[in-house]
Amino acid sequence: MDEKAARTIQAIIVDGTFTLAGLAAAALGIWYVWEGNAGLAATGLGGGLVLLFAATIHRFESLKGLGMEAKTKELKFQVDKAEHALAQLRDLAEFTGTNLLRMVSAGGRHGSATSMDNSYKVSRDVKKLFADASSKPQTVRTALEFWARYAAIDMFSTKLRDMQSTFESRIRQMGEDAAKLQGDDCADLVRRSQALREFQLGAQKGLGSWELHEFPSRLRRIVEEAPDLLSVQREQWRADFAPAITQLQYLADNLDYRDHEYWGEISRKRG
Repeated sequence: MDEKAARTIQAIIVDGTFTLAGLAAAALGIWYVWEGNAGLAATGLGGGLVLLFAATIHRFESLKGLGMEAKTKELKFQVDKAEHALAQLRDLAEFTGTNLLRMVSAGGRHGSATSMDNSYKVSRDVKKLFADASSKPQTVRTALEFWARYAAIDMFSTKLRDMQSTFESRIRQMGEDAAKLQGDDCADLVRRSQALREFQLGAQKGLGSWELHEFPSRLRRIVEEAPDLLSVQREQWRADFAPAITQLQYLADNLDYRDHEYWGEISRKRG
């Protein structure tokens, strides 16, 4: 005989014993009711009910178990629905936040004007929105990188515009010097001034397609690789560009401003 069968027989015997004892006690209680002995009647009936309950308690537990199982399944269903709704909410938040950043960051370039300060505020709001939606870090970074790239473009363009007067002054001076020369010396100086002009015009080539991490090195190259700048001019712009390069590097690493006042000045220059 296996263990399961033995337990079944044991349960039948126990249940039968409790049932018979319960019926006997209840019958005795009823007898005492007829006899008018309230105390013994209550004892008999109470004991009988307890014994009968003991005989059927496993059935109550089974019913209770079924009820709990049903409630557990219902609860799990509701939790699954909530998780699905949360996932949909997260998708909506990410879609809305990403596209909001795209529209705001691109403002001022396609017919509308949005200040850098406003773009920054929106980027912080979107970052908080993603955090509240428990978005993945990479999703947050991808969205914020779009804003950060436009901020870097604004920084790069503004600093290069600041330097235009130096380019123009140097090219003009080289032209005047070439006019005083003849032959190969004149031709060489003209060629060099043309090379500086080409460097000036090509400094922003492909600007919109640069990766965020490229901006610090590209701004540094403007100063270090521009041909025929005077030493004093190169040193002047090396010192001027150093803080901007630091800000761009921090932006690329942290997707945030390091010095808000510095970026505020860039925003005012951008107009």
